[in-house]
Amino acid sequence: EHRPLTVRQFREFLMKVAKGYTGAEIDYVEEVGGAFHGFEFKTSARSNPRAPKTWLESYPNSTWQLVNSENWLEFVT
Repeated sequence: EHRPLTVRQFREFLMKVAKGYTGAEIDYVEEVGGAFHGFEFKTSARSNPRAPKTWLESYPNSTWQLVNSENWLEFVT
């Protein structure tokens, strides 16, 4: 079951990212079973971004996924 972040969780996330801001971004975050899952959306399958270092350091048990024109259907189903 996927659940969006609560307002409190989202505020905590923003504070951590703001403190370690590097220009990297997460477009969407879900909390599932106590773990955070971050997603970045790109229209081009050619771009190859990496998970933001700040994200991985702040949430060591989290995951990160790129959603693009080749795998978007998996994301929405």
